[in-house]
Amino acid sequence: MKKNDNALRGGNVWLFILVIAAAIALIFWLKSSASKPEAEQAGEAGSSRAALPVATPDTSVAPGTLPAVPDSVTIAPADDIGHDRRPADEAGEEDGYWDGYYDGIAGQENKPHDVSPAYNTRSQRETYRSSYATGYARGYDEGSHAS
Repeated sequence: MKKNDNALRGGNVWLFILVIAAAIALIFWLKSSASKPEAEQAGEAGSSRAALPVATPDTSVAPGTLPAVPDSVTIAPADDIGHDRRPADEAGEEDGYWDGYYDGIAGQENKPHDVSPAYNTRSQRETYRSSYATGYARGYDEGSHAS
């Protein structure tokens, strides 16, 4: 039977202890250097920072030489504001549904909502109002069961 030649010998033990002691000393040195007050660290780093170049703005361009950039915001023509492009029955159903749904979640039925549509003809306005009432009832029912 062979003897195990890999067993720790006296020299290996001392080498292992020396490496552990060096690691512990390094940890203590790093912790002590990190815990210095900021005034000391600023004083030590101040001399190295003073040698760095400082950025200065270029003010040699006259204010009128740069091109004028037009605004990228487009404004809708006045005749498009307030007009709903959806069909009256679809708009009334959708608007009523969401108003009813949120009222159903809050538990407050028949809160006052604006049901005056911006449609041109009387028949479109009446269609909107009736579709709104249908959508509101359906939305309120679903909203009250959702919460």
